[in-house]
Amino acid sequence: MNISFNFAAFPQEIWDQQIPLTEGEFRLIGYLSICAFRSHREIAVLTDDEMLHGRMRQDGTRRDKGCGLSRNTIKRARESLSSRGWL
Repeated sequence: MNISFNFAAFPQEIWDQQIPLTEGEFRLIGYLSICAFRSHREIAVLTDDEMLHGRMRQDGTRRDKGCGLSRNTIKRARESLSSRGWL
């Protein structure tokens, strides 16, 4: 397996302040950051289906494989991050 080093912005406060996150919260923030970065926007607006299975192209194929979390984990992570005011 080859690892390509493509980078996306990630909230620096998470590292600087050592904010404790669950794996689901971390992966969801990472996926949303990557999607916002790639679309050249500050905010990524995605459906649950896109987070689960990947974003759609105009031709109906998937751009990626989603954030790799279950529907319940996405829901818990989204609620937790929303309660912190991060989403």
